[in-house]
Amino acid sequence: MTERITIIGSGPAGWTAAIYAARAELKPVVYEGAFNEENRQKGTLPLGQLSLTTEVENFPGFPFGDMTGYLDTSIEESKRKYMAPHGKHGVSGPELMELMRQQATNFGTRIVTDDIVDVDTSKRPFKLTTLGGETFESHAIIIAT
Repeated sequence: MTERITIIGSGPAGWTAAIYAARAELKPVVYEGAFNEENRQKGTLPLGQLSLTTEVENFPGFPFGDMTGYLDTSIEESKRKYMAPHGKHGVSGPELMELMRQQATNFGTRIVTDDIVDVDTSKRPFKLTTLGGETFESHAIIIAT
């Protein structure tokens, strides 16, 4: 199968690219990374470096103040139970990343929990290979890692 646009990375840049691509009806697919011990040790688990941040107060839309009520109703219970508790000020990194992930999926972004380990840009469409050994093609690639 040939993808229209493949986004590699699941931090703020990756999710922003996914939201805009999905709103433009480009049918993006995000390779968010693999949940494995090697990625955990490197600090490159899905949802980017913000997934390791306890409190975010300098991101647009998340001002200083009590965000508890908003977060309790905007993040699915199944996801909230795995997030570390934090103070009442701002939003935690994992919460912010989960909200961005949800917004991207709301617009139709497909998500694959795997790493891209090889990209061949010598000809179009580009050829990508995952850690799991899958090979596919894509007309465009955004590297947001």
